[in-house]
Amino acid sequence: MATGDSIKPVWQSLKPMPTKRVYSSPVISDGQLYVVGGCDSSGTPLDCFESFRLGRDRWYRLANMPTKRACPCVMAAGSKLVAMGGVSITQQPLNVVEVYDPAEKEWIQQDVMKDSLMGMSGVVRGIFSRSSTNQPSPVLIMVVKEQRVYEKMFIYLARSAKLPEGLYILPMFFLYFFIFFIFFLMVDFLANVAETLIEQSSPKFQDW
Repeated sequence: MATGDSIKPVWQSLKPMPTKRVYSSPVISDGQLYVVGGCDSSGTPLDCFESFRLGRDRWYRLANMPTKRACPCVMAAGSKLVAMGGVSITQQPLNVVEVYDPAEKEWIQQDVMKDSLMGMSGVVRGIFSRSSTNQPSPVLIMVVKEQRVYEKMFIYLARSAKLPEGLYILPMFFLYFFIFFIFFLMVDFLANVAETLIEQSSPKFQDW
């Protein structure tokens, strides 16, 4: 890697990646180098995902991508990373789109592309703000291959707002109560049916 000032840049050897691979996709975001996907020595696509911090001279293993692939198109959009397309484990192009959120340390599945593509580039054209703070901001991404714009798509880089954990207790209580109530009614109904059938099938003796 080339480092140094504007007068005399020099090459410096850094620590090797934890995972040996080829056909991976690097991208820099917020001062970190991210390396996404790739192939192992046998040519099998990987789901591994690692980052390197220059200031600490250290590699970090991150959450694996949901989809194993080589040569994905990877872009930094705001504080998120967007991985699109690539080569699947069956050596076929993919239409999968996934977003990594460094704050949540997780991958988020997005709507797929119209075309399955590999060997393409992506351009982030803008992040559009919304009037409501509860809504995620959409990002316009252009997918380019062989001097042709294949697709323009909006990607939402955040999940819907999450409820505080305490607010889940009350809905779950009512849900379990409803299930128990329905179960009680069914047991009572079946008991009544069984009692009626027993009465109808029992022999009746006439008083003398």
